[in-house]
Order: sequence, then structure tokens, then C-alpha cells
Amino acid sequence: MPAKQLIIQDRSANNGNFLTKRILPFLDKRVVDPFVIFDETIAVSVFESEHYDVLSLPHIGFLCFGISM
Repeated sequence: MPAKQLIIQDRSANNGNFLTKRILPFLDKRVVDPFVIFDETIAVSVFESEHYDVLSLPHIGFLCFGISM
């Protein structure tokens, strides 16, 4: 039986001072544990004189995979 192919489009979100593309969780496909998050962020230049903050995940126990491009 051939495998079904699914392409999940990312959703952009502002996470503090960084733009984040979130891929997982994906509500229409629940074969992945809902407590796994997959984010992609762009590389940014950080200067010591500026304040940067990344918002925390709203739930304790979440696992987050991150990729910086």
C-alpha cells in the first residue's frame, strides 16, 4: 500500500522580537504527538546594547525543535 504524502504549510507568528514559522502542531493531522513543536526562525544579528526576548511556551512539558536559517 503506497504511503500518503502530506505537505504541511508553515504558519508565521511573532514570538517576542523574532518572527517564527511554526510547522507542528498541525490540527488537521494528529498522528504526531500534540506536545511536539517544530519552529523555524531566521538568523538575526544580536547587539549587546539592544534588549531581546523570546516568549516562553504556554505549557509546561512541551518539546520544541528549532532550526535557525
